[in-house]
Amino acid sequence: MSNRHFEEYSRRTMSGRKAPDWMKEGAPPPASWLGEPAEWVALKEQATAAWSLRPILDFAEAIVRGWRPHELASGELDRGAQIRLLDGSVCRSPAMTDPVLRGRALAVLQQARRAQVKLDPITMVDLEAMAAGSWGARGGEAKVEAAERQLSEAETAHRVAAAEQHARPVISVPRDFRALGRSFPAGTYQIDPAALQELQGWQSKLEAQAASHGWESPAGFERRDWPPYRVLGGGSANPAQSVTVSDKAVFA
Repeated sequence: MSNRHFEEYSRRTMSGRKAPDWMKEGAPPPASWLGEPAEWVALKEQATAAWSLRPILDFAEAIVRGWRPHELASGELDRGAQIRLLDGSVCRSPAMTDPVLRGRALAVLQQARRAQVKLDPITMVDLEAMAAGSWGARGGEAKVEAAERQLSEAETAHRVAAAEQHARPVISVPRDFRALGRSFPAGTYQIDPAALQELQGWQSKLEAQAASHGWESPAGFERRDWPPYRVLGGGSANPAQSVTVSDKAVFA
């Protein structure tokens, strides 16, 4: 079961459903209550908590009766399934999906969940039907192939993004300083390559200005504090301090 299925089921079944008036705060005990008012309040609190958990109980009981989570979410049984009139349980016809296709669909679903890749809802429903063996329509192989491509593209994009993040330069700033209208806080963190290039250009300009005047360091900086940052190279900084300058910069 996924939280998504239960949330959809809860929204579908609880829409418009209201607690009875006697559960409302401040409602007096019924005339048939012979105990103390405080005892009724405690009982009512327990009943209210149980009422709020009713969707979970109903969801679980429906699964025991043969419903599948995605069927409860939509309110519709898969093709070939029907409700027995005798006891309300769900019965199903024998599996209609090719075993190879069923295995591929199950593998895609498991991989998508591990990689936290969100496939479109229609594809998810189709794959779940195939994995359950209840898919009997044509076009199943094309749907699985499309889902496999989508999953592969998403994983590739994630790897590229992770590689780019890892390759971003890291700077160490001993003390807060301002440059280019921004405030660079003390710490060790990653910085956008373009921002580092601007910072290095600013550094070169101030050093040339100081040299032309015969100063030991640029105006506003002590010699021991120049340059006000160090480039540590590419790679991830301390995760607790790994932020982009633009995230922490204060623009004048």
